[in-house]
Amino acid sequence: MQMIRPMIYEDAPAVAQIHVKAWQNTYQGILPDHYLKAMSVQKETETLRLGMELNSDIIRLVVEEQAQILGFAAGMENLNPQLIPDYSAELWALYVDPKFQRQGVGQKLLRAFGHTQNHEFLVWVLEKNLTARQFYTSAGGVLLNQTKTLLFGATIHKSLVFSFQKKNE
Repeated sequence: MQMIRPMIYEDAPAVAQIHVKAWQNTYQGILPDHYLKAMSVQKETETLRLGMELNSDIIRLVVEEQAQILGFAAGMENLNPQLIPDYSAELWALYVDPKFQRQGVGQKLLRAFGHTQNHEFLVWVLEKNLTARQFYTSAGGVLLNQTKTLLFGATIHKSLVFSFQKKNE
């Protein structure tokens, strides 16, 4: 049975593995190959552990089944309040092991993160990441009329933002 729980320090290697595999799978053909090939599970593990030590307030969730991490989500404050001041929370990352994608793991993480933020938050997605755009749209995200640019290696990419709001009951 799948369980969502807070990420712990010992989860870092498994989460880093998912992060690297998901990026290399998802962004192939979108981001430069050299950028994706340079990603390292060891470096991601160290970065994640350092982040956990420095800021324990960040919401970090994992989906686990039979002691195996299937995916993770992380976020907290809106990192771009100058662009979108009406939202205080932002989902910074949501990645699922490619072997477990399209099995509801991402939806569970999205709902769980939303629950921690009273269901009102933002998520930024690369414009060329059509899979993520479809995922967030089908989950009820609303594409806002705001963009930003990001630099990966020497290439510039446009990012779009989706908003999630508590449904009126």
